[in-house]
Amino acid sequence: MAEFTIEPLSADMETKFRDFLREYQFASSDENIFRWYRSLRGTTMFFSADRGKIIGTGMSISMGRSGWIGSICVHREFRGIGLGMALTQCTIDRLKSQGAVSILLRASEDGAKLYRKMGFMDTASYENFSVANGDIKPYERKNFRKIGQLSGRHFSMDMEFSGEERGSALSGLPVSNGYEIVNGEELEAFVYPSIGEGIVGISRDESYIPEIVSKIMSGRAGKIRTLKGTTLNRYMHELGFETKDGAKRMSLGGDPVINKNGIIGTLSSSIG
Repeated sequence: MAEFTIEPLSADMETKFRDFLREYQFASSDENIFRWYRSLRGTTMFFSADRGKIIGTGMSISMGRSGWIGSICVHREFRGIGLGMALTQCTIDRLKSQGAVSILLRASEDGAKLYRKMGFMDTASYENFSVANGDIKPYERKNFRKIGQLSGRHFSMDMEFSGEERGSALSGLPVSNGYEIVNGEELEAFVYPSIGEGIVGISRDESYIPEIVSKIMSGRAGKIRTLKGTTLNRYMHELGFETKDGAKRMSLGGDPVINKNGIIGTLSSSIG
């Protein structure tokens, strides 16, 4: 592997970093998404430059024993020389130094070829459903109540289903209107708008899903990313929505997801 100079992102390079990702149509170039990532204490962004021009980027997001890799992008003129692999290895090393045992990422089919060479395994596939304003009709049945912000019990339930310690990322989401169902003292389901077009939600009972989708998507446009074969994924197909892409979910060290059928949507535009 060729040697490259790869550095943690500094404040003076943030604009160039975002401009580079915007050129290659990465969601993480969005101002709100980018600032959210930067605010997370477990996030490290990396870049490689040639004569002051960014030629490659990467990002690691530590979540305890798991971590995510994102925004791996190489300038088209510098591809095929090992820079993408070097950037990925840099993020892997960072996550391992922070205690990550499972390292996860989403990949296109082309990108998956590189990651497989580095030991990543395919664990699942994603399907995205784009929802326009008015596509999802109101559905009223369960006793949902509004919540202004996620709290410890939502973080605990999320970890119960996802197997990941995502509380710090969830707590960093902006105050917004979410919904939950509580049966006695037990949290049964919740759904909450995430950064960009994302949503995050968990349900113990699949009968809650129609109203969960209705609550979070009625009257707005957005994207619901699902793991293929889950209850929510099947429901979106039943509604007649077509998928927009099929990114691979890949893992180095094992996939921690425990109960994917209960996971309603993504944590963000880039974290699975």
